[in-house]
Amino acid sequence: MKKRIIAYVCALMLCFGLFSLPGSVQATNIPCFFAVNDTLLRLEGQYIPILVDGQYYVPYTALDSNVTGLKLGISPIYNGAQNTLTVYDRERVLTFDLTAGTCADESGKLSARAVTRNGRIYLPAQFICNYFGLTYSGRTTVYGPMVRIRNNSSVLDDKNFVGMAQMQMERLLQEWNKNQSAESVTPVTPGRNPTEIDKSAVRAYLAFRADQTDGMEELLARLEYYEVHALFFFPVEEVAECEELVRQVICRGHAVGFLVNGTDAGEIKGQVAKANQLLSQIAHMNAYTVLAADVTAKEELEAIEAGGLLCWETDLSAIPDGQSAFDQAKSVLTNADRYQEKVYILSDASVAGATLFGRLLPELDRAGYSLRLAVETEI
Repeated sequence: MKKRIIAYVCALMLCFGLFSLPGSVQATNIPCFFAVNDTLLRLEGQYIPILVDGQYYVPYTALDSNVTGLKLGISPIYNGAQNTLTVYDRERVLTFDLTAGTCADESGKLSARAVTRNGRIYLPAQFICNYFGLTYSGRTTVYGPMVRIRNNSSVLDDKNFVGMAQMQMERLLQEWNKNQSAESVTPVTPGRNPTEIDKSAVRAYLAFRADQTDGMEELLARLEYYEVHALFFFPVEEVAECEELVRQVICRGHAVGFLVNGTDAGEIKGQVAKANQLLSQIAHMNAYTVLAADVTAKEELEAIEAGGLLCWETDLSAIPDGQSAFDQAKSVLTNADRYQEKVYILSDASVAGATLFGRLLPELDRAGYSLRLAVETEI
């Protein structure tokens, strides 16, 4: 019983990241994840950090934007003839001599070295970060250790990034286990088993209620990161007080609609007309797509559309419902798999909504959904 309690407590500590990254112990069958800014890299040899004398070293290729497509502001170059590796930015140059096991800059030798393992060159991650003014962090997650290097262009802090990346980490670990099983390595059992799917033929449209906007900044940042555009429904009675948010949404390439009240088609048409007077002053445009949350009957929807408006009809609700973001994202993804041509997903701009889409967006992207802006011609 005592052993069970200890194991349970340790599991909880791992879940909440309460253990610091181990300095001398790492399970040999669990790879270390590596992230650059807000992107988690694949579990491939050219990206996986290793432990050397209690410190994490990263393959120099993981810092090369020509390899990863991710810019940290530094560039590594290997000189095979001299067996040296140079890392530089606009102001500094750092040279590792692999033969001598030394490191130097213009001021002289420094207390660091590069190492070679199985023909691959690794650099001391924390030293590189300290030297070039980058941010280094190491965390233990439920899927294994993770090293992250970021610059000022990153959006998420470590806690939110780990939360956002859990589904992707699980998928990458499954792929790793599958590859390792061919080499008779005991697999690590992840927490869930998502079905690998290809939904490239399915159009997915995203919309967000803007009656709660405390997560709007984070949500817009996440959408921009994944280059996804969405439709935002602002309450008809709050357009004036949401003027700045309306401008931000439109300037970032998203669409605007109205969250209307009641079920009477004539009243709703009047609400939209008043809201459009304000919208035309704010952004020199009008909007005719509405979210009629109180309307349930098909006849009522048809009456509204007969008045020249378009009604958003939700296929899947991703409004935060009290579940953990992980569980709700899993549920939304499972239900989305039922749609073969197109799916309309509705959430909100609350903090919980932004957190949920931090998990959903990478998975929708990975599955290949065609994430489309819900313009009036496609509703």
